Amino acid sequence: MNENTSTERNYSSKRNQGICEYYLDGHSQADTGRKFGISESRVYQILRLENIPPRERAVRRKKLIDTTPISPFHAQVGQDIAFRRNKMNMTPAEFAKAAGMSKEKLRFIEMGAKEAEISDLLRLAKVTGIDIQVLMTPRTIANQSGAA
Repeated sequence: MNENTSTERNYSSKRNQGICEYYLDGHSQADTGRKFGISESRVYQILRLENIPPRERAVRRKKLIDTTPISPFHAQVGQDIAFRRNKMNMTPAEFAKAAGMSKEKLRFIEMGAKEAEISDLLRLAKVTGIDIQVLMTPRTIANQSGAA
């Protein structure tokens, strides 16, 4: 059995030996480059010089976020908030900033995928200029055209 271990290899330098052994211990090319103060492309060049095949890069996948409404009630509250924001001609970023929350949190509340805390509802009611009770009693979008 002909295994390629560091003891059987003849490296062109001690430095290259250290780089290759570190990489062969399971570290990525990027980690190896950081450890030895060289670029990732230089690590690749050294690996090729020393006849060490590079491993396939790990693919990082984005975590899918569930945006399904928690309930029909949460969906209606979110739609009501989005309707009022649009009626005020505010972007989600402007509205979220005025309410003191992140635009991501506002987005999830508007989709009904996140339950708004009472403190969130108080701030949203203050920004829209309506009573919190109105926000907590969602109405259909058709009935909101005449509402303040």
